[in-house]
Amino acid sequence: MTTLTRLVTAEDLWRQPPDGWRYELVRGELRQMAPAGGPHGAVASTINWSLANHVRTAGLGKVFAAETGFRLNRQPDTVRAADCAFISQARLDEIG
Repeated sequence: MTTLTRLVTAEDLWRQPPDGWRYELVRGELRQMAPAGGPHGAVASTINWSLANHVRTAGLGKVFAAETGFRLNRQPDTVRAADCAFISQARLDEIG
């Protein structure tokens, strides 16, 4: 007997109703993410604030927090949510 597993797409992930968990998508496989602990959250917050302050002051682009998903690959899709992400202004202009 063969079991077929359907790959999840980025669109499926973004349409998923909130259930109290965070998810990432790795090569079409949905992965439930555990909440970050206090020390991790404090470090991530400091890095995000420092980077965002520098990027904003210098007009370099935008900084995004951990809840932001970025599609990194397609077919199968991979969507990751880094603790802190930077996108240059040139790249933002390119992707519209």
